[in-house]
This record gives sequence, C-alpha cells and structure tokens, in this order.
Amino acid sequence: MNAALKPANKPPTIALAREALAAHERELLEARRANSAARAAISGYRANAEEAAEQQCKRTIATSAKQIEELTSVIAIDQASLEVVLAREVSVGNAKRYRNLETLAAAMVSASGALEDLTIQWAAARSMAREVAAEFESELNRCNVSYDAFLSAATRLDSRAEMLLWVETGGTFGRARTLETPEQIKQNGRASLHLAATEFRGVALRSARMTLGYSANEVS
Repeated sequence: MNAALKPANKPPTIALAREALAAHERELLEARRANSAARAAISGYRANAEEAAEQQCKRTIATSAKQIEELTSVIAIDQASLEVVLAREVSVGNAKRYRNLETLAAAMVSASGALEDLTIQWAAARSMAREVAAEFESELNRCNVSYDAFLSAATRLDSRAEMLLWVETGGTFGRARTLETPEQIKQNGRASLHLAATEFRGVALRSARMTLGYSANEVS
C-alpha cells in the first residue's frame, strides 16, 4: 500500500482529520473513474483486435480495483479517526464549559453570600436608625419641643429607604413613591436618608433652642 494512502492514526485536529478524509475520497473518486473508463473501453479494443490496448485496460482495471479496495479501507479508518477527534474536541470543550460553570457558580455563591451579609447589616442599620430617631423625638417630646411630624426622620426613614432602593436598582426593587425619574430623584436628594435626617435635625434643634432658651454661644 502506498504510504500516501495511510491515514494518520490520531489526527491532532479536526481540520487535519477532515483534510485527510477529503483527500482520500478524491483519490477514490479518481480510481473509480479510471476503472469505469477502462471497463468501457476494453470491449472496443477487443473487437478491433487491439491487443496492446486491451492489455493496458486490463492492467488499469486491476490497478484501479486494488486502489479502490485500499482507499475504501483507508476512508473507513479516516472516518473512525475523525469521530475520535470530534469526540475528543467535544470532551475538551465540555471540560472547559464545566470549569467555566464552576467559576460562575462560585461567583454566584459568593455574591449571594455578600448580598445576604449586607442585607443582615442593612436590617441592623435600619433598626438602629429607627431606634435613635425615635429616641431623639422622644427627648424632644420630653423637652416640650414642637416639631413638624412630616419632617420626622423616623416617619420618613422607611419611605426614603424604599425610594432609595428603587432608585439604585433602576426601578426593579423598592417603591418609587413619586412620578420623578431615578435621575431626577438622585439630583434633588429626595431618596437620601442622610439628607432627611440632616434637615430634621436642623429644624428640630432650632425649635429646641427657642423652646429651651438656649444660645449656641453659651458656654456649657
């Protein structure tokens, strides 16, 4: 068998395996054409007693028949090799996909854990904010300091927290409580808990100074 007809046992890539298969298929087609042409011509040479031409046709038929047999066997091997390479490539690709899934899964778990921790911290921070706001207002009441309940930090805390969540999540979480866009709310600070508390502090302490007759210039 011609060395050129021997397929590679383990083609390194799908491209090489397909190239080898295609080359042998072309050779098989040429051998079949040569065989058919010789068979079609031999009867004419025999009828005309052209012995030399007839003998050449016989040799061509025999040679091409052997090539057809060899190439058919080689092509079967090529196809099997291609299947092995394809399976290997699929296996390698699947391994990469799985490793990527593992990485994404780890990131998902980490991000979910971080969100859980932050949610717990947020709940604790909210509870503390409510407690200190309520204590501040209780002290104002004990001091008979009047203040606008609408500006109460405790009253506005949850509504502003919901609005802030709505703004920061693009409207997918929390509540809007307004017809303004998230961009407008960010600009005017309507969702800011810090700004609401700061405004209430200013109003409440100003009222406290008036009620208690306290001057900021006095030395304690």
